Amino acid sequence: MNGDPNTSDSPTEVINRTQVNSKQVNSRQAHQQNGSTYWYNGQPVLGDTITLSISDPGLIYGATLFTTLRVHNTLDHPATQWAAHCDRLRNATRQLGFTAPNWSRIRAGAEYIQGNYPVVRIVVFPDGTEWITGRSLPADLHHRQTRGITVWVAPPYYQRSLPEHKSSNYLAPWLAAREGRNRHGEETILTSDNGHWLETATGNLWGYGDGQWWIPPLLNHCQTGQRLPGTGQQFLTQILEDKGQTVASRPWTPHWVKTLEAIAYSNSGVGLIPIRKVLDPEGEVFWQNPEPGAADHLLKLWQQAIALDIHTEGGCHST
Repeated sequence: MNGDPNTSDSPTEVINRTQVNSKQVNSRQAHQQNGSTYWYNGQPVLGDTITLSISDPGLIYGATLFTTLRVHNTLDHPATQWAAHCDRLRNATRQLGFTAPNWSRIRAGAEYIQGNYPVVRIVVFPDGTEWITGRSLPADLHHRQTRGITVWVAPPYYQRSLPEHKSSNYLAPWLAAREGRNRHGEETILTSDNGHWLETATGNLWGYGDGQWWIPPLLNHCQTGQRLPGTGQQFLTQILEDKGQTVASRPWTPHWVKTLEAIAYSNSGVGLIPIRKVLDPEGEVFWQNPEPGAADHLLKLWQQAIALDIHTEGGCHST
């Protein structure tokens, strides 16, 4: 996963770069006129529809794996975390018995899409076929990062399937996020059977208290509730550790959460967003701190890191 990108691939894994580059030019021109383009099964496609077999398990069961990344200048910028996203897909395909995708095609498709979009979503079907799409950043991202957001705590009813992997079976978080918006929350927190906070519908949780940052434990084998390992959280953790600060994990019980000075959530797309107010499952105010503080400081550290013009070599390769 972190090998030399100049390593030769087998003939079946090599993309015709000249053909791809010419299609990039033509499709980007068409994208400007029609507004949508994506990559599927080794080829760029213009439009907003995809054709799948009615028996495709990805369509019927949501049986696909995906990762979403924000491109900072290039795929190889450290903040993009290209290798970490590839590792996530590679490990999941192995553990779940998916056919390994063509990593050279995934790289070519991601490069193609990032020319039009700052956020790239890579999907892998059980047969190894790749589907890569792009999207814009939220229009109100700066506003959310500046003023913070309100979140709703969902009851344990909304729990993700196979939470240690990022699969497209995302019905529970999608429903929880929709219910959270109905209750005037801009994000939703998912909980375990015993009410412990795990993650948000789209990201990982951060809490500041007792002079340090805390995150929920990655796995708790004594409980059914688990959370997704986050590449964005890994990057932020490294930033803090480089500054000599400690990041530790512990169960997020509601009683303990009330003692926190600051709460935030992160993902690879939005970076970090401070949470100013928390609503309980009934919609009542559970926790709030409208004043800038530790979360805003962490946001600034992240913004400084993504602004660095540093490039490394690495990422998906075929072996």
